[in-house]
Amino acid sequence: MKKIVMIIAQNAFRDEEFLEPKELFEKEGFQVIVAAPQKGLCKGMLGVVVEATHAISEITLDGVRAVVVIGGVGSPTLMDVSALGDLLRSAKEKKLLIGAICLAPMVVASFDILSDMHATVYKTDESLMVLKKHHVHFIDEPVIVDDWLVTGNGPTAAEKFAESIVELL
Repeated sequence: MKKIVMIIAQNAFRDEEFLEPKELFEKEGFQVIVAAPQKGLCKGMLGVVVEATHAISEITLDGVRAVVVIGGVGSPTLMDVSALGDLLRSAKEKKLLIGAICLAPMVVASFDILSDMHATVYKTDESLMVLKKHHVHFIDEPVIVDDWLVTGNGPTAAEKFAESIVELL
C-alpha cells in the first residue's frame, strides 16, 4: 500500500488544507497516516476534529511516498517538535516527496533542509524571515514545485497543491 503521512498541529491546523488533499490522496489509492505532536484528537481552525493516529515520534517511513505538513495558525508550534525535524531529514535522505502548505513551508525550512530551494508560503513577516534565514528562495505563487518539494501558499491553493503532489508521485 502506498502511504502518505500528513502532519498537523494539535490545535488550529487549517481544515481545508488537510481535508481537500486527504480526500484526493485517498481517492488516488494512498493510505493516509495522520500524525501530530501527540496522538489523539486535533482541532482545526474552523472547527473540524481529526484523530491523529500517531505521534510524530512514532512515524516510520516504511512504504511512505510523501510527508505533507499542513498549515494554519497552529502550525508554527511544529517548529518546536524535534521529532518532526528528524522525520523530515530522514524523508529527504530517502528522496521522498515533501509537501508543505500555508505557514508549513516556514516550519519545514526551520529544520534546515530546504537551503537554495524555491518555495512559496503564506506571507507574514515571520514566515518570510524564516525562509530567508534558512536560504530558501521565496516565489509569490499559489503552488511551487522544486524537485522533491511541493509548497502551497494557503487554503485557496489546497486543491492544486494536492494535485501537484499526486502528479509527482
